[in-house]
Amino acid sequence: ASISKAELKVGETAEITAMVTPENATDKTVTYETLDPSIATVSTNAEGRGIVTAVSVGNTKIKVTAQGGADVSCEVDVKVAATPVTSINASISKAELKVGETAEITATVTPENATDKTVTYEALDPSIATVSKNADGKGIVTAVSEGNARIKVAAQGKTDVSTEVSVKVVKADVPVNPDTPITKIDIQLEKDEMTVGETLKIAVQIAPEGATEKVVYESGDINIVKVDENGLITALSAGTVKVMAKSESGQVVAEVTITVKEDKKEKKAVSTLKVDKIGDKTYTGKNITPAVTVKDGSVTLKKGTDYTLTYSKNKNVGTATVKITGMGNYTGSREVHFRILAAKGKTYAKGQNRYKVTNASASKGTVSYAGGKNKKASKIIIPATVKICSVTYKVTAIEKNALKNYKKASSVIIGKNVRTIGAGAFKGCGKLKKITVQTKVLKKVGSQALRGINKKAVVKVPSKKLKAYRKLFKNKGQKKTVKIK
Repeated sequence: ASISKAELKVGETAEITAMVTPENATDKTVTYETLDPSIATVSTNAEGRGIVTAVSVGNTKIKVTAQGGADVSCEVDVKVAATPVTSINASISKAELKVGETAEITATVTPENATDKTVTYEALDPSIATVSKNADGKGIVTAVSEGNARIKVAAQGKTDVSTEVSVKVVKADVPVNPDTPITKIDIQLEKDEMTVGETLKIAVQIAPEGATEKVVYESGDINIVKVDENGLITALSAGTVKVMAKSESGQVVAEVTITVKEDKKEKKAVSTLKVDKIGDKTYTGKNITPAVTVKDGSVTLKKGTDYTLTYSKNKNVGTATVKITGMGNYTGSREVHFRILAAKGKTYAKGQNRYKVTNASASKGTVSYAGGKNKKASKIIIPATVKICSVTYKVTAIEKNALKNYKKASSVIIGKNVRTIGAGAFKGCGKLKKITVQTKVLKKVGSQALRGINKKAVVKVPSKKLKAYRKLFKNKGQKKTVKIK
């Protein structure tokens, strides 16, 4: 007897093939028996072969016995090997802990059918954080002191398969004692001189740490400086003044003397500054707020420090406005503008007509005529150019089916820049008797463009283009009585 795989992993199967002699034996049936079913089991399939299934790691034998000849048998060795862990993925429930807090590490091993999924945890910086394992096999990290720590997660018995989890430990909150009043206040300022209009934040240190009593602030002369509830000082006029920080009970007081001087620097008018031109923008359907570069000579000024920006009319196609208002060392305001151009592929209404943008360039823009707003119009003019949102576009094409079924249309004028007429452009215009073609650059007329126009219609074209245009308009669906002249 032979086995298809002598070494299996837990869950795998192998097939035993048994051969009996002599070949003309009356009963060639054999039976299979495992000598240790805790390691591998065996069954017989429809073809009489033994199917071995690996149960747990270890070695065993499968006994193969001839049916009706119990003293005729052989054994097949089976080894069930472990499926090792190849990688570990670990995550921590909180990446930042305060001293004394804990977090949980969850580890997942690959492959899922690994024989031993047990992992171990090791704190690489135990002075900062320690780790232990709970009953569920998860790592419990305990923060010990401030710093950055690493926890190593390794496969049981395989230190070469591991990963690391990082954790940051920060200082624990100081416990608040509501019964402890402030006993001392120290004021700390970056400087004790200010200029009119300037602001300065007071920083205070209180004792004992964690006291809940509120600190309040007071100006000795509110005409010179004012102080808000957060300790922000604003200089109002020149002079010398004391600023106090007090405990809410008034029992503890700290003070500092501040000198305020006039700002002798003359503020510069925004109107004298250089503002770089804002380029054209494309319509998006949302407010457009381009950056603005403002310079004082060669120095680029800072938004929020030297000036603020206010945008208006900056959503729809047209001319948008940006108002620049000075602050700090700059005063006054000025306005600059930028254009929001039509978006390529978008259709816009202008006058009685609709136009589709084919090139959104401000200098070389083009549109195609997409039809009129009133299907009952009798006289239709397709202009050479059209102005949309302060930009002039050439009308270079007539869209497919642009005037289809305009039943009342009697005359159409085609402007001098039209190069193509789309298929079915005038289809079904039964009253259309006159088409005046002004363009001398027409290159293409689409199929069925003239189908259904009045049988007495006349298409008037430039005399120098008569021969060429007769070819262009030939067989475009019109009756033979329609004249091209």
